[in-house]
Amino acid sequence: MGKKNVSSPQKWQIVGLLKSGDKKQNEIAKLLGVSPKCVSSTKKRYEETGDWFCL
Repeated sequence: MGKKNVSSPQKWQIVGLLKSGDKKQNEIAKLLGVSPKCVSSTKKRYEETGDWFCL
């Protein structure tokens, strides 16, 4: 099983859920059906750029 690309709407959801502070990264991954690594890298990219369009 290989990597699957995460859509822009999913990345937007990840950022929104992280910013709300309601859920942990693992919970977000399970909720959206993506890997915890995906959530982590999306968070890192967002923190570096401050802009979710660059994700």
